[in-house]
Amino acid sequence: MDKKSNLQRLWKPGLKVLLSALALFIVFRKTGIEPLIDVLSKANLLWFIIALVFFNFSKILSSLRLNLFFKAIGLNLTEIFNLRLYYVGMFYNLFLPGGIGGDAYKLFYLKNKFDHSGKQLFHSIFLDRLTGLAGLIFLMLGMVVFSRHIFNQLPNWVSIVVVVATILVYPLLWLFLKVFYKKFLNVFWMTNLQGLLVQALQVVAAYFLLSSIGVTTAWIDYLILFLASSVITIIPFTIGGLGARELVFIIAAQWTMAIEELAVSLGLLFFIITAISSLSGVFIKIPPQKKA
Repeated sequence: MDKKSNLQRLWKPGLKVLLSALALFIVFRKTGIEPLIDVLSKANLLWFIIALVFFNFSKILSSLRLNLFFKAIGLNLTEIFNLRLYYVGMFYNLFLPGGIGGDAYKLFYLKNKFDHSGKQLFHSIFLDRLTGLAGLIFLMLGMVVFSRHIFNQLPNWVSIVVVVATILVYPLLWLFLKVFYKKFLNVFWMTNLQGLLVQALQVVAAYFLLSSIGVTTAWIDYLILFLASSVITIIPFTIGGLGARELVFIIAAQWTMAIEELAVSLGLLFFIITAISSLSGVFIKIPPQKKA
């Protein structure tokens, strides 16, 4: 039984490592490793640090958004308590991908500590993720609309779909909550504003990463690719999106003015700042909850 349970625990992280390795193999075969090493080795450290700061601003704001969903179900956590829990969850997500994930960790921890409904906690975390996805899609489609180079390449019917989808992202999300999650409608506008700002801060972080590797043109093309890759990495089939993001850059770069090596370097640098930020979770101790 022990061997069987060990195998069950290992197959998920093993599969993620394998998929990340396979995706990176495809990417490196296309771009070559030497050009990437050359780009990364010349990255400007100051811009990299600024990108790291903006990325963590986005995570702090994301934790505030999640806490609004918790408050909607009557779970009143202090912001600092929730932030500590959020960073520990980030560590679980990236460095323990085959065990309990970050969202599951938060759910079980809060359920056991506060004897709160697991179903309500799940709905809060699910809607927090959905709100982030809505902001991501809205920002990405909006940038496509304002990118003449990319938008003009689209067939007319696709252009219409993109414009209509951009307009309908938030009305459809509101309707979804109206039908299935009425309890959370009172936090709809604030959480979605925060969700949009979270994605905007990550775009700013990506902008500074691009600056660190000397990108001076076609900013919007790189940033659209970055947002598109972020949509893909929501599905956790690789380690922290490593490989998946870079593969998206390689596949989609042909429709933009982005240079493949620079786009892939952006993906690798973004993984590095994610890893650095997530690693801080191992040093965080969650203190007893104080009254909010």
